[in-house]
Amino acid sequence: SGAVPTVFAHTGATLRLQRPVADVVDRDLAERLLSDLSSLRMETFLDPPLAPEMEKALAEPAGTVELTIAGESAPLRIEVGGATSSGKRVWRAGDQVFESTSVLAEVVTRPASDWRSRNWTRFENWRIEKARVEEGSGAFELTRSNGEWLRDGKKIPFAVASELLAALTSAKAESLVERPAGDSTATPPPKLAVTLSDADGNEEMLTLFESRDPAAAVPARTRGRAVELLLPRDLVTELEKKVSAVRAAAPSPPDS
Repeated sequence: SGAVPTVFAHTGATLRLQRPVADVVDRDLAERLLSDLSSLRMETFLDPPLAPEMEKALAEPAGTVELTIAGESAPLRIEVGGATSSGKRVWRAGDQVFESTSVLAEVVTRPASDWRSRNWTRFENWRIEKARVEEGSGAFELTRSNGEWLRDGKKIPFAVASELLAALTSAKAESLVERPAGDSTATPPPKLAVTLSDADGNEEMLTLFESRDPAAAVPARTRGRAVELLLPRDLVTELEKKVSAVRAAAPSPPDS
């Protein structure tokens, strides 16, 4: 696991990275981690005295995982040992040594930087109940109502609104740039702001900035993250088309 531990905290529906840097964890990796933790099984119990091969595997650990569980006074420490000739790894949880083929071992060897989310938003598409879009040509608000989407109170074709929200929730950065939120020296002016809300009152603001180089990635931010996301140019072009499509969509005729 290295000299600096990678520390996660599960708050509500979100898994966050706390150390060595505070940030949001990639959604897919977060789900995989929680799934791997819940499915860890002691496939073969190993009681003392351990065979030399097992002792050697424990003496050359890949790392450790510590779980702080609600209601427990002390964390559960799981040592991830090396692999044996059987193809399984040797593990130790508390005083129990065992073998398992669990892929949870990947957690202790994955660099902390790989866990950081490149998603522009932490919201999944299905969670969005409202989206306010603001740009130079004005603002509009999408609201979910009885399985339909309303733009500023008027129903528009469902697909037009859904495609915009799908583009927002699937947008991923090419790379992340460390830049504190208050540092405006290298960030161009904003060109688009989107505020997403869910049914529980959670809210998130996404900002897209002007790009000085038409061929370069486009800088973006997510409120609450001290990092700049560089979005692919073709992704941003498609996103802007979908914003325009929602703005231009003719209201659907009222239900008879």
